[in-house]
Amino acid sequence: MKISIPKNRFLKNQSLSFFNSKFSWNEEIESSYVLGDKKHRNSIDPIFELLSIDFPELISPEVVKAFNQLGVSEEYLPIDVIQSSSQMIEKIKNAFFESEKALNELKHLGYLDTFIECNKTLKSLQRAQIDEILLRRALKFKKIKNASVASGFFPQRDGYLSLPNYSITKTLTGRMTITGGPQILTAPKLIRSFLKSSFKGGKIAQVDFVSLEPRVAAQLSGKLEESDVYEFLGQKLFDSKISRSIIKKLVLCSVYGASEATLKRDLPEGINVKNLIQKTKNELNYEMVVNSQMKNYQNSGKINNFFGRSVSPQSSRPSLIYNNYIQSTAVDVSLLGFGQIIKKSPSRMRPIFFIHDAMLVDLHPEDIENFKEIAKSIFIDGLGKFPLEFQFVE
Repeated sequence: MKISIPKNRFLKNQSLSFFNSKFSWNEEIESSYVLGDKKHRNSIDPIFELLSIDFPELISPEVVKAFNQLGVSEEYLPIDVIQSSSQMIEKIKNAFFESEKALNELKHLGYLDTFIECNKTLKSLQRAQIDEILLRRALKFKKIKNASVASGFFPQRDGYLSLPNYSITKTLTGRMTITGGPQILTAPKLIRSFLKSSFKGGKIAQVDFVSLEPRVAAQLSGKLEESDVYEFLGQKLFDSKISRSIIKKLVLCSVYGASEATLKRDLPEGINVKNLIQKTKNELNYEMVVNSQMKNYQNSGKINNFFGRSVSPQSSRPSLIYNNYIQSTAVDVSLLGFGQIIKKSPSRMRPIFFIHDAMLVDLHPEDIENFKEIAKSIFIDGLGKFPLEFQFVE
């Protein structure tokens, strides 16, 4: 595997690559894993955090600390100037060695390609625009209570927001967090309505997965063919005689440990709730997941999601192991799916935010109908088809 440090990290303005135990200087990075540049689409920097491994030093910590005190972060320091040649060579050799080890470990888990693709999707976002007047008015009349969150949505000098910096390595299951930029994940929904298109006559739209986590659970054994997982369960368990809202409560009780009391009140008399919950678990492959992953947990204290991502549950409680497995798998499904949609979409389509299993996009008016068709569903090998819903953000 080829690993490169990009040219922006060297004063000589060339990239350094390592392949088949040999070093080479190059003008450009081609198909290569990239080390030392978190913003690059092929960056492998997040892998170290995922595996809980210290990131290899490219520059002595003392030098980094000194420049940090001057307000200069490490990513802007040229590796080949601020330390001796012998120091640089030693650190680069070690960095490439540690990178190969990390890549091979993730490859052994079967998760390398999925993780790289998910991070590419996160880095495909473009900067959004917002109606600043509406935002300021909402703050003035206290329609938005959290002013600190709202402040991240004020445009920069060129009229665009800064890019959000997403991470899928800060949480146990890989659930998204934002480490910098507009905090759309915690912002009130009202702020979304202030976003505006960069195209004349364009629209901001949202596509989101339909009931993603329960659908992932049902499709682990290829049972689900219907577009709606709750309709599927209603047909299987009640011959479609029970409302969708009750089916949702049943799923919450079955796999998330919610209280049975509310469910009992909503069901017809004479129904054995515990038996019904067990049947729901069967349809959602509860025992299959728990039995297979409990073995992993007992051996290593970890489980592996459908794609191979390693997750460390906080206990051996079966419901926790199941929930961690499903949530972690759903994170990967959503990002792989959004990546598919982005690749198939017209080049003018501008993805601007991810909100867990939803993606906000800026659409040219001539591309709207085409995008709607593209974003109807995605397909994941081994799991099947996942439908999405489209709506305008207004």
